[in-house]
Amino acid sequence: MTSPRTAVAGTAPALTTVVPSDAELDVATVPELDRLLEQALAARPSRLCVDLSSCTFADSTACASLARWTSRASRQGSELQLCGLSSRLRRLITMTGQPGLLLESED
Repeated sequence: MTSPRTAVAGTAPALTTVVPSDAELDVATVPELDRLLEQALAARPSRLCVDLSSCTFADSTACASLARWTSRASRQGSELQLCGLSSRLRRLITMTGQPGLLLESED
């Protein structure tokens, strides 16, 4: 399994911060994603986009982590959005009871 490779850009609060992930997101790699999302949210962006367009696999651990980060972002006044979801990832999110994560970015 590969670990997430991430680029954080646009640290001004009014800009979108993008955290792309081109990894398998599972119990082994979610801690790295958590670290990267913590770093991105520390910049207090108005919007944080998690780009999953290259994500080849995600499990329920990834869904739970994304749900926690969505809540945390909301509490600090940021909006976390999932970008580039495949139909497989949409199905997983729905099956794990996290349909609120499906508020996707249109860009």
